[in-house]
Amino acid sequence: MKKAFACAALVAAMATAPVFATGTKGNAKTQWGVGVRLGSVSGVTMQYKMDKFDVIAAGNFGLLNGGWVAGEGGVNFQIMQWDDWTPGEWAWTIGAVGDAGFAFDDDKFYLGAFAPFRLNYTFPKAPWSFFVELGPGLEFLPDVNFDMEGGIGATYLF
Repeated sequence: MKKAFACAALVAAMATAPVFATGTKGNAKTQWGVGVRLGSVSGVTMQYKMDKFDVIAAGNFGLLNGGWVAGEGGVNFQIMQWDDWTPGEWAWTIGAVGDAGFAFDDDKFYLGAFAPFRLNYTFPKAPWSFFVELGPGLEFLPDVNFDMEGGIGATYLF
């Protein structure tokens, strides 16, 4: 039970990262966004958009294979942007993400770090952003292993 509480506290801490900056994208009125990601890690995502950086946090859960709960937090840095051939904005980003979670079936805590590459599209007249991402990483606990994360998602930008 202590491990589940510690994991929940870690997820809450990552989800409330105190970061302040300016700049919005698309039809957004603020820098905040909330969305959904589906893939190797699925769940609810939050982001704070800045000029070239996005601060991201996610709460993830799985009900299959005994169940697990996880959280992650990190940053995405925009490395390229273009809007020449469509009305919206396309951007490539690379990220640095920390990942922590707890698996209920074998009572194991895990910890990892990932560097996801993300292709992001922001609509010009709607407060929506869509992305596809893939990233290599390392799991540190319970064992050291190479891992890959990938998925697709949508974010509503307030």
